[in-house]
Amino acid sequence: MAFLLSPILVLFFLADIFSEVKAQNPNPPTAFSGFPTVGSIVNDWKFLGCSTEIDGRALTGKSYSEDNMTIDSCQEFCTKNNYMLAGLEYGRECYCGRFLQPPAGYIYQKDCNMPCKGNEKQMCGGNSRVSIFNNTQFKGPSALKTLPDSTWTYVSCYMEPLYGRALSNLIKADDRMTVPMCTQACQGAGYAYAGLEYGRECWCGADKSPDLEDASDPQCAMQCDMPCGGDANSICGGRGAISIYKDSAKTSQKMRRHHGNDHGDYHDYGHGPINADIGARKGRFVKVVRRSPDGTRQVEREERVSL
Repeated sequence: MAFLLSPILVLFFLADIFSEVKAQNPNPPTAFSGFPTVGSIVNDWKFLGCSTEIDGRALTGKSYSEDNMTIDSCQEFCTKNNYMLAGLEYGRECYCGRFLQPPAGYIYQKDCNMPCKGNEKQMCGGNSRVSIFNNTQFKGPSALKTLPDSTWTYVSCYMEPLYGRALSNLIKADDRMTVPMCTQACQGAGYAYAGLEYGRECWCGADKSPDLEDASDPQCAMQCDMPCGGDANSICGGRGAISIYKDSAKTSQKMRRHHGNDHGDYHDYGHGPINADIGARKGRFVKVVRRSPDGTRQVEREERVSL
């Protein structure tokens, strides 16, 4: 004979299980407050720690400041601008980025001790200290690698050279720019290469300039990180960085190297194993000192950035 539980006993049994589960998994917080624990997650944002600030900024993406600053408003701003990291400083400053620029690094957590101007229960960095948060669900725009029904294919993201241009001809600039718009324009003009920059510029050339530095390395001073004006899901270069495509149906022609005679001894060692020093300068360049591949020499050059 089967043993049957009364409805009342079943309800007591389920209530006991529910209360135990709730005790083990309390409701998650809806906002960061006080000094968050490193690794804690609120609304998919993970607190990475308190970082030192550096010349040129620990986070080099878009930024803003206001007297109503909160952690939440900064995170929302960085998400809208397609950045996975949000950093807060001096209680009222918000910085975005995709990586922590060396030599910035995490230090004692409670050095980030300035209350946010818009919410005194939250800490928004400190004096030359940045509270860094990571969007664990970030899915930003990416390079459009293939174009359906097209002979154009993605090559890579490159830093614009210090002298000359990666591609020689600016064909058009349009706030509604897309990758197909640019490749079709270059194809119509008879060029084998197309490049997109600043989210709205379309450059073309018979060939790309030689010795370009690949900017796919996240340690590069410049990144292809700007969404296309006409397609928010695709990347159209960046500030001083260009997304280059090639028409496989055309045979490219070699271009002359655009370095003057006074730079004939210049040799670029790429990104090397060590990025020894990056210091901000006035204007559109930063001075970058890199070690040679064998680590015996340092090579200094200037690279374009938006300051």
